[in-house]
Amino acid sequence: MSASVWKNVSGRNQPNITFHMSILLTDGSVMVQNANATDWWRLTPDLQGQYESGSWTGPFNMTTARKYYSSGVLSDGRVFVIGGEYAGGNNPAKLTTGEIFDPDTEKWSPMNKPTGPLGTGFDYISTDAAGCILADGRVILGSPNGAATAIWDPVTDNWSRSGLAFGTTTLDSKQGNTNEETWTLLQDGTVLAVNIFSTTNTAEKYIPALDIWMSAGTTNTPLPLHSIPNPTKGGNSNSQEIGPMLVLPNGKAFAVGGTGNTGVYDVPVAPTLPGSWETGPTLPSDPAGSNSFNWNGTSSLQTAIDAPGCLLPCGKVLFAAGNTTFLPGSPGSYWSQTNWYIYDSSKTLANQIAFLDTKTGSSSGKVTYQDILLLLPTGQVLHTSESKSLELLTPGTVYGSPDNSWRPNLVDYPQDLVLGKTYNISGNRLNGLSQANSYGDDVQNATNYPILQLTSTSSPTIVKYLKTFNFSYMGISAIGDTTPQTAAFNVPTDIPVGQYDMRVIANGIASGSKSVSVLPSGMEIILNVNSFSQSAVHGLIDNQNGTITPMLYVAVDGLKPSELGIFNPGDLSNPGKQPKFQSPGSGITVTFAGPAVSNIPSLPDIPQRFTFPYSITFADESSFNWTGTDDTHLLAIVATLILGSGNLVAASVITLTKNPNPFILHGADINIPSAPSFPFYLSVDIRVFTVLAGQTKFGLKLDTAVAEDSDNATSWIQSMIKSLNQHSGQAQTFFNGLPQTEETSALNLAPTVTPGGPPVYNFALARVRYRDTVPTPDGKNVRVLFRMWPGAQLNATFNTNTLNRFGINADGEKIAKLGVVGDEIITIPFFAQKRIDTSTLKMDTQTDPANVQKIDAAISGGEVDAYFGAWIDINTPSHKYFPDRILDNSKIDGPFVGVGNLLAVQDMVRSQHQCILAEISFDPDPITATNADPSNNDKLAQRNLSFIPVPNPGLVESRRAPQVFEIRPTPAPLAKNLQHDELLIEWGHLPTGTTAQIYAPAVAAKQIISLADSIYGHHLLSLADESTIETPAEGNTFIPVPPGVDAKQFAALITLEFPLGIKRGQSFTVIVKQLTTDSYTIRRDAEEESTRLQSVTRFADSKTVVATDSESSVARQSSSSIIVREGSISFTWRRVLGTFAITVPVHTKTTLLAPETQLLSILRSIQLSIARTSRWYPVFNRYVEQIAGRVSDMGGDPGTVFPDPYGGGKKNGGEEVEFCGKVVELCYDCKGCFDGFGIEVECEGEDRRSRRRKRFECFEGLEGSVKCWWERGDKVKVVVGRKRGDIKGLCVVRREEVRKVRQSRATGDETCADCRKRMDDVCEHDECQRKRRPECEHCKSHDKSEADEE
Repeated sequence: MSASVWKNVSGRNQPNITFHMSILLTDGSVMVQNANATDWWRLTPDLQGQYESGSWTGPFNMTTARKYYSSGVLSDGRVFVIGGEYAGGNNPAKLTTGEIFDPDTEKWSPMNKPTGPLGTGFDYISTDAAGCILADGRVILGSPNGAATAIWDPVTDNWSRSGLAFGTTTLDSKQGNTNEETWTLLQDGTVLAVNIFSTTNTAEKYIPALDIWMSAGTTNTPLPLHSIPNPTKGGNSNSQEIGPMLVLPNGKAFAVGGTGNTGVYDVPVAPTLPGSWETGPTLPSDPAGSNSFNWNGTSSLQTAIDAPGCLLPCGKVLFAAGNTTFLPGSPGSYWSQTNWYIYDSSKTLANQIAFLDTKTGSSSGKVTYQDILLLLPTGQVLHTSESKSLELLTPGTVYGSPDNSWRPNLVDYPQDLVLGKTYNISGNRLNGLSQANSYGDDVQNATNYPILQLTSTSSPTIVKYLKTFNFSYMGISAIGDTTPQTAAFNVPTDIPVGQYDMRVIANGIASGSKSVSVLPSGMEIILNVNSFSQSAVHGLIDNQNGTITPMLYVAVDGLKPSELGIFNPGDLSNPGKQPKFQSPGSGITVTFAGPAVSNIPSLPDIPQRFTFPYSITFADESSFNWTGTDDTHLLAIVATLILGSGNLVAASVITLTKNPNPFILHGADINIPSAPSFPFYLSVDIRVFTVLAGQTKFGLKLDTAVAEDSDNATSWIQSMIKSLNQHSGQAQTFFNGLPQTEETSALNLAPTVTPGGPPVYNFALARVRYRDTVPTPDGKNVRVLFRMWPGAQLNATFNTNTLNRFGINADGEKIAKLGVVGDEIITIPFFAQKRIDTSTLKMDTQTDPANVQKIDAAISGGEVDAYFGAWIDINTPSHKYFPDRILDNSKIDGPFVGVGNLLAVQDMVRSQHQCILAEISFDPDPITATNADPSNNDKLAQRNLSFIPVPNPGLVESRRAPQVFEIRPTPAPLAKNLQHDELLIEWGHLPTGTTAQIYAPAVAAKQIISLADSIYGHHLLSLADESTIETPAEGNTFIPVPPGVDAKQFAALITLEFPLGIKRGQSFTVIVKQLTTDSYTIRRDAEEESTRLQSVTRFADSKTVVATDSESSVARQSSSSIIVREGSISFTWRRVLGTFAITVPVHTKTTLLAPETQLLSILRSIQLSIARTSRWYPVFNRYVEQIAGRVSDMGGDPGTVFPDPYGGGKKNGGEEVEFCGKVVELCYDCKGCFDGFGIEVECEGEDRRSRRRKRFECFEGLEGSVKCWWERGDKVKVVVGRKRGDIKGLCVVRREEVRKVRQSRATGDETCADCRKRMDDVCEHDECQRKRRPECEHCKSHDKSEADEE
C-alpha cells in the first residue's frame, strides 16, 4: 500500500502571492486569497481533472482587504465573506462589512447588511464571527462580543436576530459567548458548538426548527484552552482557542481541543435531546521543555490552538497540532507548531491518533493557525500556510478507501446534456456525510455540496467539473439516508461533445457512474447567400417578387422534436416552434421556407439537429438608401427561437452593395419572369455546352470534320462571342435557351461522342450584366477569366497567390495562369484564343482579346449584357501543355522545358465532371474581400454540378454513383470560439435504403467519427474502413472536417449506392456543401457601425447579457457565438464555403453501357499519368475501380477495356498483343527501384493448362497498383506493342474475391449478391445469369423492371 504524498502545486500562470484562505467553488475550481489582501485567484483543474497542473486566472479583487472572517459557499454557488479580524495590516480591524463573489461574472459585490448596533442593525456580526450554513441554505452568524446571533437568508437577502425562538423572547437562548467557537453542522441539521468561555466544559447546539440554542451536554475533559503562562508579563495570558470539529461518517462529531484533549459527540435520537460526549484520545506529549504548557498542572500535551482539520474520504481525520511555542512580541503569544496527525476512530483509544506518514515541508517553522486545509473532489487535500507555495496531499492507500455506503447516490439525471443548457439531478446523500473541512471561527470552508464530474469514455480522457447550484438541501446526510435531494447544473459551452461518465462527488467521495451524452446546443445561422447588389435586387423585384430561396438556414442543435412541436414528418413543414427573424432592414423580410430537415429523419424523440430553410424578400430598394459615400452596407440578421427553457439566439451579417459595376448573377434569371431559381454554384450567367463538328449554333457553323481542331474551335467561339454582343436581343434568347441542367449540358472528355463517331467540342459562355447611365471607363475594359478545377470543388475562395493567379500580357491585359498550391497544379485556365506553345513561351504571353470588352450603358440606366466565352479543351489528348507537377518555381509559368513529359488538359482532370469558374476582372472594382467566393461575390460565378446516371434494372455496382471532389481542411490552429468546418449533405428525396460512403485517405476515418461524437452526440455516421465513413443517405447529414497538415485540400470520393426498385425516368439530386465560420465585431465606440447593426446591439444590451471585464456568452441557452466585451460585440455564424450537386437520373443499362465503357477507357488513361505520391492517387484508383464495377454490372467486361485517351478501349490493326494472368512477382533494379513485374501468362491460342511466366518493364509510378494486385491475387490484362513490347494498357480483369456474377448457370451454386441467399432455380433473365429463388427480391425486380424497360 502506498504512503501519503505531499506535492507542490505549480499550475500554469500561478501567481506570486502569499497563499492563504481557500474555498472550493461548485464547478470544481478553487478560489485562493492572497493573505490579508483584496486579490483572489482561481485555480481550475486541467483537462484530466488534476489540480497540481491546473491553470490560474485572476486577480478578482474584493473592495476591502480582510483576514480571518466568516465565509462559505451558498446554495446558488456564490461565495460570501463577512467580517475580518484584520484589513490589510497587523492591527485588528473588526470589519463589519461583507462581500459576495459571483463565479459566473467573477466579480465581487457588496453584501446587503443592515448597519447599526444590536437592536437596530447587525454590526455585531463582525471581525472573525463564527458562522455556519444551515441545512435550508440560510447562514447563522455569531457576535464575537457576546451571545447574540443572526441569520441571513441569501435568497430573500433578509437579516434577522436568531436564538430568540422566532421573536417570542428577547433573551438570547445561547448561553456562551460565540467568540472563537467552532460551529459544526450535524446530520440532524443542528449546529454544535463547544463553549469557549465555559469553565464547566459545556456545549450547545442550535435547533433551526425552534430557533433556539440548547445544551449539548458536557465534555468529559476540557477542550477549550483558556489561558497560558506569559513569560514576558508574568502570570497567565488569555487564549480562548480550540481546534477543529468534524462530523464522522457514523454521524458522531470529533472535536480537537486546544488543550490537547479530544472529545466525540454522540448525536441523540431527537434534536431536542442534549446528546452525550465520549472521551477522545489525547495528543502526543509535548517534549519542548520550557515552551511546553502544563494545562492541568500534571501533564504536557501538544495543542491545537486554532488549527485546521479535514475528514478524508477514507473516514479518517487529518488535523494539525503540535508543541506549544512562544512567539515573542508585545506582549507575545503562544501557538501550536505544525505537525500532522491522523485520527482513526476504528482503532483502540490509545492508538487512534498517529503521526501522518509523511510531513509537509512547507509547514516547517509554521504554526497551526496559519494552516488551512481544503478537501478537493479528487480526494486530495489542498494545504495553504501563508507562504508562497501550495501543497497537495494525496492520502496514501494505507489509510483505506471510502465505504460504499458513504457514497452519494445519483438517482435521476439527464442522459443527454446540451451545451449551454441547465439541468437538474436528484438523488440521496448528494452533499455527503460531513462538512469535511473545519478550523474554528477564523476559517470556514465547508464542502458539503455536490460536485458534478464528467469523464469522457474515449481517448484522450477528459475530466470536467460542471457548475452545480440551486441545492435543495445544504445539510449533511446520514448513512442510508434516502431523502431526495436535488441540484441544478450548467453544461459549459467549452466542453467537448461526446460520451461521458457522470458522477456526483461529495467531499471527495464519488457516486457510481452514469452514462451520458454531451450534445451541441443552441442554433447557428448558415448563410447560403451573404451579399446582395442593388442591381441584382432590382431585377429580383421586377421578375421574382424580390425573393431568393433558400437564402439561409438556421441549424438548431440538441433539441428533441417534441421540444420544437414536431411529432410526425408532416409537422416539419410548419413546426410548432421555429426560429423567427426581425426585419434586418427597410423593406426586407426573412421567412421560413420549409420543410425543416433533421439529421435523423426517423424523428426519434431524442436531441438532434434540425435545419430550417429561409427565404429573403426585398419588397423594394429602400434598404440601399443609406447616406455617405460607402458602396457597401452591413445588415445584421438575428434569429430567435423561443423555448420554455429560454431563448436561443443567433446572428450573422449580410452585405448590401450599391456599386453599379459589372456583375454576374447568382440564383434565378431576373430577365425571365417565373424562371426556375438556381443556386450560386449553378450560376444562370454561366453556360457550358457541346457542339458537334459541322453543327450550327446561333447561325455559326463549326466548320471542321476532325477532332482536336484548335484553330477552328477557337475561331468559332470568338465568332460566337462577337455575334452575341452584336445582337443583344437575340443573344439573350439564345443564351437563355442553352441547357442549364448538367444532364443536358455535360461536357465530353472524349474527342468524339462515341469511338469513331463525330468529333465534339466543349465551350463555355458567360453573361456579364451592367447597370449604369455611363459606359465602362475608357481604358478600363471588362475582362472575364475562365478556370477549371479537376473535380467537384468545395473551396473556390478567391486567392491570387494560388488558385487565381494571373499575369499581365504584352497588351497590358490581365491573363489567367495556372493555379498552383505547393507543387501541384490546382486550376487550369481556358481561353477563346488558341493556347500558346507552353514548351517555348511563358504563360503570360497568352492573349485573349475576345474576352476583353468595353460595355456600353443604356441611357435609361437599365441592364446591358455582354458575353464572353472560352473553348474548354479537356478532350484534346494530343495537345500537351503542362507538367504533372511544378518542382521548380522558376518555371511555374513556363516555358515548360526540362520538366518531364508534358500532359494534356485531359490528363489533369480527376472526374467525369469538373467545376468551371468565371471571374470578372475590372480594375475600377477589383475583388478585395478576404473570403470572396461565388457565394458572396458577384464577380465570381461557377458551374459545379455532376451528372451520374444509374440503370434500372441494375446490379449493385451499377447502382453506385461515384463523384470525386475536394474538401478544404479546417484551418489550423482552430481559433477560440470557432468550430471545425463541416460538410452539410442534403440528400433530398433519395429512395429509402440509399447509403453513401465518403473516402478521404488523407484523413483517418476514426478521427472524423471521433469529431462527430464530440460535436453532434447523436449522428448516423459509421466506420466503413480506415479511410471511409458511411451514412444512410436521408435527411441532412453533417460531417466534421479535420484540420490538414499542409495547405493542400483533401481529395475525396463520395459514392451513393441506390437500392433496388428505382425506376427509369426518376431523377435524384444530392447537394454537398462545406460550411465554415465567419465573424464580425461591432465597436461600441463607432456610432455609425452600432447603428447599422442595431439589432445585434439591442440584443447585446438586453437583460440576457452577462457582461464582464473579459468576455461572456450572451445567453446561457444559446450556442451562437455572440460575445460581449466592454468595447465591442463579436458574433460568429456559419456560411457556405462551397457547394456542388450530384444529379442522378435513372436510365436503362443498354443506353448507359457504351458511354460508361468509353469513360472507363479514358479514366484508365488518366490513371497512368498520376504519380503515386499524388494526393489523388488512392482516390482516383478507387474511383476508376468503381467505374469498372459499373461497367461490369451494366453487362460489359471491364477486363477488355484498356487505357485510351480517345475512349476506344483498344486500337485495331494488329499492332498490339495482350497477355492475361495473375501477378506473381515484382521486379526491382540493383538500386532497389521498381522496374517491372511478372505474370503467369494465359494467352489466346495457348493451352491454358500450360502456363509460363512473362515479365514486363514499366515505370516506377505503377508500383503501388501492381503491388496491390499482387497482394490480392488479382488477374490483370497487359497490352503491349507488338514491335517494341512497351506497355500500352494495364488493368485488372477480375479479383478472386469478386462474386461470380457471370458464371454459367450449370455450376448451380452461386448466391444472390443482394439477398445473400442460395438460389434454387435458374433466373430466366440473361442479364442475371445466376440461380434464382422466388423470395429473392433482387431477382423479382427483374420481372417488373424488364417490363418497365421494354
